[in-house]
Parts: sequence; C-alpha cells; structure tokens
Amino acid sequence: MTIELQELPGEPIITVAVRMPHDPQADVVLSLQAVSDFKKKRDGHVYRVVDLSLFDLSFSEAMVAMGVEVGKDGGINDPDVSTVYVGSGEWVQFGVKAFREQEQYGTVNILHLCETIEEGIAFARSDIEKKK
Repeated sequence: MTIELQELPGEPIITVAVRMPHDPQADVVLSLQAVSDFKKKRDGHVYRVVDLSLFDLSFSEAMVAMGVEVGKDGGINDPDVSTVYVGSGEWVQFGVKAFREQEQYGTVNILHLCETIEEGIAFARSDIEKKK
C-alpha cells in the first residue's frame, strides 16, 4: 500500500497521503475503506484531507483513480465526508476542477484545494468551528 493514513486524535479528521509508487485502483479502494471505517467509528461527519503533493501519474492513471472514487462510501460523493485536497501540480488542479464541474462525477463534497497538509488540516478545523 502506498498511502499513509493518519487519524487526528480527538478530531473528526483523517489524512490520506498518496505516495509513490501508487496503484491508483487498489490504493483508492483501501483509502476509501479506511475513511468509511473512520466515519463509522466517529459516528458522524468527518473530514478527509488528501495529500496529493507527490502525485505523479499519467492522465489515464489519474482517470482510473478518479473513477474509483465516484459513488463510494468515504469518497467525494459521500455527504458525511468533506474532502480537502492538498497539492499544486497541474493534474491535482485538473482533477479537483473536473470533480467539481463535470456531471459524470455527480454531487461532490470537496471543500478546498490547498498547497500543504498543514493548510488542509487548518482549513478542516476552521470549517468544523464554523459549523458548531
């Protein structure tokens, strides 16, 4: 598995860091299962901060990964999971824009795109505070 998962103690935030070499289909399935399990354990809405800062895949590999996300528990369409993406590469920006704008991905719960994992966690915490 080339993803690193970290649950923030006492917070409804889980980080998912994609590392290389990345198996788009298998790693996305494993990460979605981890987020789904985290959501069940927390018994409520959670925040998923996905670090794609080292993302270095081809267009077709990126499309496979995006396709695996759609409609899955713990993924972009899950109303109980808010996603914050981390990364500044052109494929990351392209993917977030496609998720938000293209009909085939459905209604997505993507809150923000930022450049560092620290910014992503801070954004999630700020959103949590706003909703209290």
